[in-house]
Amino acid sequence: MKRFALIALLWLLPTAAALAQPTSRKADGDGFAPNISPTLAVHRATGPITIDGDLDDDGWRDVPRAINFSETTPGDRTKPPFPTEAMITYDDENLYVAFIAHDDPSTIRASLHDRDEMWNEDMCGLILDTYGDAAWTYEIFTNAAGVQGDLRWTAGGDEDTKFDMVFTSRGRITSDGYHVEMAIPFSSLRFPDRPAQNWKATFWRIRPRGSREESSWAAIDHDNPCEFCQYGAITGIENVKPGGSLDLLPSLVGHQSAALSVADDPRSPFTQSGITTSASLGARYAVTPGIGLEATINPDFSQVEADAARINVNSTFAVTYPERRPFFQEGSDLFNTWFSMVNTRSINDPLAAAKLTGRAGSTSFAAISAYDRNTPVLLPFEERNIFIRGGKSLSNIVRARLALPENSFAGLMVTDRRFENGGSGTTFGIDGALRFLDNYTLLWQAVASRTAEGGTTSDSSQPALEGITFDHGRHTAALDGETFWGRGIYAGVKRGGRYWTFNLDYSDVDAGLRSANGFLDRNSSRQISAYNGVSFFPEIAWVDKIVPNINIGRQWNDDWLRKRDWVTGAVEFNVKPQTWLKLAYTFERELFRDVAFDAVNHIDVNLNSNFSDPMSLAVDLSCGQFIARTLAIPLLGTGLNLDVSSTIKPLPRFNIQPSFSYSVLHAPEVGEIFRGYLIRSKFNYQFTRELLLRLVIQYDQFSRALNVDPLLTYKISPFTIFYIGSSHDYQEFESYPHLTASGQQFFAKIQYLVQI
Repeated sequence: MKRFALIALLWLLPTAAALAQPTSRKADGDGFAPNISPTLAVHRATGPITIDGDLDDDGWRDVPRAINFSETTPGDRTKPPFPTEAMITYDDENLYVAFIAHDDPSTIRASLHDRDEMWNEDMCGLILDTYGDAAWTYEIFTNAAGVQGDLRWTAGGDEDTKFDMVFTSRGRITSDGYHVEMAIPFSSLRFPDRPAQNWKATFWRIRPRGSREESSWAAIDHDNPCEFCQYGAITGIENVKPGGSLDLLPSLVGHQSAALSVADDPRSPFTQSGITTSASLGARYAVTPGIGLEATINPDFSQVEADAARINVNSTFAVTYPERRPFFQEGSDLFNTWFSMVNTRSINDPLAAAKLTGRAGSTSFAAISAYDRNTPVLLPFEERNIFIRGGKSLSNIVRARLALPENSFAGLMVTDRRFENGGSGTTFGIDGALRFLDNYTLLWQAVASRTAEGGTTSDSSQPALEGITFDHGRHTAALDGETFWGRGIYAGVKRGGRYWTFNLDYSDVDAGLRSANGFLDRNSSRQISAYNGVSFFPEIAWVDKIVPNINIGRQWNDDWLRKRDWVTGAVEFNVKPQTWLKLAYTFERELFRDVAFDAVNHIDVNLNSNFSDPMSLAVDLSCGQFIARTLAIPLLGTGLNLDVSSTIKPLPRFNIQPSFSYSVLHAPEVGEIFRGYLIRSKFNYQFTRELLLRLVIQYDQFSRALNVDPLLTYKISPFTIFYIGSSHDYQEFESYPHLTASGQQFFAKIQYLVQI
């Protein structure tokens, strides 16, 4: 009872503090007044425009300017320290955007990078909602050196960092700041096919100094969770057409590999394959201005850079990695739901695939069909999951989402995967969001699945499934031809605001639910959790924000057997120079494999700092008591987990990204349970805007493996690229405990976008 009273008190303190906070900010004392839902009337360019960072072209003459930017961070609709001006015009082919960013040029952070790697530098960009219904936006940015960055941002807060579009940009540092200039082809955008466009948009500037200063042409009230609803209006764009009729993306890959002739014998000779080549073709056709059809045959979906390894030695659950393949990225934001019904990396090695994405009125939709030659299968259980190989399969995925006013929506999704051996997995569900009382949103999702096992499989993991049952013993994990159903529900309410944030979530997943094309790693789980936090903005020179918060929750299995309780109290600080620090303490109780652990306590420290242009630093530290989950009989040990990463720029065109991960766990009963580390360093030298040399070196002490991957890239656009590189693998063997070459490959790839 005393513990419950203490938790209730801790929960109520942020709420009381939030209610005591002011609800709005007024104009500055010097009379500054921010732009509330401004309008900018655009006209056609009066002459040609050359994208070179100079703004003296005839096409910029007499173009109206967006001015009077206001701070969104750290200030609240206040006057920025330096003014910004934006211009926008167009012709039949392109939308042109330019910025004049006034500043002290000696303080500007800008250097050459690969695209999408400039987010910690000075930059300006356009955030554009071409349909004007606050469902999603384009984010199109350029740093002061002209390096591009683009995202697609949905109303739920998800930013698709792998979204790429074709546009041209240049930047130039001047005596009183910098200029950036962009030409965005209308063929790269989706918008309604009508004579006159009425878009919602804002112009944005990021200025990283002591604080990460961000300012917007349209004033943003953070007590209004619908940021897109507050953007300004862009009018006057007439008689332009979205999209192109046909895009072709042919590619050619050459490959040669070698490996030990006996995989576990370091003294065996290398066996070298011959040089192989393969061609692939991708195509995109604009069915209508808002609907695109894509197809690919024999695609080369191999990654030129391996995923960064993670320490997963003490987990009984698999980890997932982000999607990097361009074919699956457009429209991927539609698939983001509470239950992971779609994880496109489950389509592993497709022979052919097709995709339809688009928008009709207020409805966005996406459909994917793919024939996969080597399909992974994730089998989720209450306390673990198992990956097996499922062979060849055909997957079909359909998603539709109707945008409703004020960030609300309703959606449905169906996925179906059919295996060559006769098995199948089908899921279907509905979901939605409803905003109410300005700051509150109700979220919900309901899903169901039908799984039909295919009977026999040659997979070597099949013996590991023997003896495992679920759903009160009614079904076995082995693929023995069973058919069963499953269901899951989720409901949540959240409050968003500048001062007070609150979330309450409940989910219920039975033992039979599976997501054949998704990443559902656990079932037989009921969970309720709540978060409550308040933001303070003290009048202290070196502090931007302080956020005390508390997170509590409880988890049961589907028999209502209590499995886990937790309480986490934390304080977060945003301090100068550009440093975010979180200190947290967690108390947990857990029932794991029928062993009760009543004192799983740990301290967490998270630090992320962009304190200088030449160097940034991130640290994640967790130390305390943890369950040793992989032992025959689990027990409580004392351990430490540490992740440190940094970006170091010794030269404007050269940066190094080292990272180090370390994990140790020991217990008095057994001594040291495990100890090990991962080291990874990425070296990047940007010769020109297009030419990049990259070297990745990674050593995993747990697997005693070293990987060395050099790569030379020439990138004209995100889709017209030339690669040449190699990968070199080294391994330590029990019989020969020294690093020994175990495999290597050399490859070259050319890919060219043809727009017809």
